[in-house]
Amino acid sequence: MGLDTFIDMQVTQIQIEFLTQSMIFITHIMSTKVLLALTLLLVLFLAYKRHYHKVFFVLLSIGGAVVLELSLKSLIQRARPENPLIEVSSTFSFPSGHATLALVFFSLLIYLFQSHIQNKIFRYGFIAGNILLILLIGFSR
Repeated sequence: MGLDTFIDMQVTQIQIEFLTQSMIFITHIMSTKVLLALTLLLVLFLAYKRHYHKVFFVLLSIGGAVVLELSLKSLIQRARPENPLIEVSSTFSFPSGHATLALVFFSLLIYLFQSHIQNKIFRYGFIAGNILLILLIGFSR
C-alpha cells in the first residue's frame, strides 16, 4: 500500500462535513480559471511596471509547470482515487495540476515580491501565507 492510499484511507475514516467543505473550497482556490485570472493580473501588473523580464519569467514558469505536470502524468499514469471529493475529467491523478500550479504560482509571488516588503512582520506573514496556501492546496488534492 502506498503512502497516498494509506493517507486517503485514514482521512476517509475521520471525514466530517466542515473539513470536507473546507478542502473543496481550498482546492478551488487554484482552479484553472482562478489561476489564469491571477496569472493575467500578475502579468499585467508586471508589464505596467515595465518589468518585462519578469513577465517572461512568469509565463515561462507557469508554462513550464503545465508541460512538466502533463509530461509526468503521461509517464506515471497514476489512477485517480476511488472516493474523490470533486469530479475531475482528466484521466490521471499524479502529479496534481492544482498542486503543481499552486506551488509554482505562490512561489513566484514570494520570489517576486518578498524583497519589496520592508516591514519584517508583513514580509514574513506574506511568505508564510503563500507557503500555507501551497501546503493546503497540496494536502487538499
